[in-house]
Amino acid sequence: MSSRLPYFPFYADDFLVGTMAMDAEERGIYITLLCLQFANGNRIRLPLAKLSQLCDTTDGKVMTVLEMKFEETSDGWVNRRLEEEYCKASEKQEKRAKAGKKGADARWEDGKRIADANGKRNGNRNGKRNADANGNQNQNQNQISLSKDRDTKRGKHAARPSLEEVKEYCEERGGKVDAEQFLDHYTANGWRQSNGNLIRDWKAAVRTWERRQGDFGTKGVQVAKRAPSKDEIGF
Repeated sequence: MSSRLPYFPFYADDFLVGTMAMDAEERGIYITLLCLQFANGNRIRLPLAKLSQLCDTTDGKVMTVLEMKFEETSDGWVNRRLEEEYCKASEKQEKRAKAGKKGADARWEDGKRIADANGKRNGNRNGKRNADANGNQNQNQNQISLSKDRDTKRGKHAARPSLEEVKEYCEERGGKVDAEQFLDHYTANGWRQSNGNLIRDWKAAVRTWERRQGDFGTKGVQVAKRAPSKDEIGF
């Protein structure tokens, strides 16, 4: 983007006062020459013949206006008032551009600080959330491990007998325990004792059932003891 102003300041009152001695043609030439100076780096460097062609007039008319309103320098003709006003306007434009850039930079920095703060805050929040999740996961894993250890100690992985194995063992023991009833009972309660511990030795459980046969029948029904007669008591 070009830094050159797209316009030059024009003060109507000053122009009217400064051109009162000119005729209409000379005013037209004057305006054209001002525009040529503005468009060519604040100098008129074109030859007189070219200027006359652009102003659509004679060389004499162009020279008259140049001598009235412009100054000849080694770098071409220049109108000092236009040069001065152009420089003032250019400085104002440059200051506005710098101020705009400074404001944009400040807004960018503010936005960056806010984004960084939000990112840090979100990062901390996510980090805490992840830490909590990892902590909960580790706690769950520890609880699972402890549960596995307890179950292992209680004999969770002990072999469960088949019906044939129970029948065979019960027959070896004299058939005092109903094998099917025994197997159904402990299968239903997950092979646990009355205190909740897992049964580690099912054969020991069979022997326990045998010892209870004095109070329970083979079907698990308590047998009432007969009251002794008078003859048995002795009176």
